[in-house]
Amino acid sequence: MKMVSLSGANYHFWKGKMNDLLFVKNMHLPVFGAQKLDSMSDEEWGFEHELVCGFIRHFVDEPIYNLISHRHMRELCGKLLSPCMLLNQGAKNCTC
Repeated sequence: MKMVSLSGANYHFWKGKMNDLLFVKNMHLPVFGAQKLDSMSDEEWGFEHELVCGFIRHFVDEPIYNLISHRHMRELCGKLLSPCMLLNQGAKNCTC
């Protein structure tokens, strides 16, 4: 499977491919799950979350990486890196 790198101009294409890739690799729970599994400790859940965030960061271009690398990925991954956060650098009134 070939994955594209998020450039900002290809967000919707990238998001669809990233969704698929996260499910194929069974890494979707920290992004799409509402809460941690009862069978997981807080430490395990935190590790899974950081693993997924690191994986996602591998597929973003440098300008976007610089924008998201200093933010807590949980808020970004919750919407799988919303276009507001990426393209408008966190515009407050965005309805994406």
